[in-house]
Amino acid sequence: MSKIELYKALFAAQSELSHVKKTNTAKADKFSYDYADLGRVLGVVKPVLQKHKLLLIQSPCVSSGVAITVKTQLVHVESGETLEGDASCPLPRNDPQGYGSAFTYLRRYSIMSLLGLYAGDDDDGYGATDDSKKDPKPDAAKTTPVAKKTDSGAASGYGKTSDVDSKRRAIRELSALLGVDPAAVHARIAEIGDNAIELDKAIGKLNLELDKLN
Repeated sequence: MSKIELYKALFAAQSELSHVKKTNTAKADKFSYDYADLGRVLGVVKPVLQKHKLLLIQSPCVSSGVAITVKTQLVHVESGETLEGDASCPLPRNDPQGYGSAFTYLRRYSIMSLLGLYAGDDDDGYGATDDSKKDPKPDAAKTTPVAKKTDSGAASGYGKTSDVDSKRRAIRELSALLGVDPAAVHARIAEIGDNAIELDKAIGKLNLELDKLN
């Protein structure tokens, strides 16, 4: 099926969209990051899509309680032509809050990806200018000194290698959902080292930040 009418409408819409400002700031453990929440993304893109007769449809699908997939469709309402894509990620927790956090993240990610948008930083308060006319600031990679492991053993909270690896993996996955700079995540994990207690604290703080996005 030809999609020429949809592509024409999408081209016109993209010409009016540039980037979405990151106006929200969150802190998780020692991470600090800016992000554009789902409400802001939809607030920027939906009026433009509606102007060009484009309908946005998103639906979730959970696989075995361990991962979630979001199907995003862009429909040209006059021709019926569609463009769609899927995005998946692991569930941070197998409960309603974990589900909601992952669903919200994937909705934002899918919209930005399908429309060819990116999230730029806020402009320090110069909000009178339209979103599409601002130049984003580059994200500065944050580095953290690496702490050395002591010899105090289990009393200091150091866990088994398998447990530590799973906790590190959880931190990486949760941080990815939050859009945290991978370099900052790597530095923070290196700083914590094998301390299972500190790894658990970091996971808890990341989960709290995910809950705030719902």
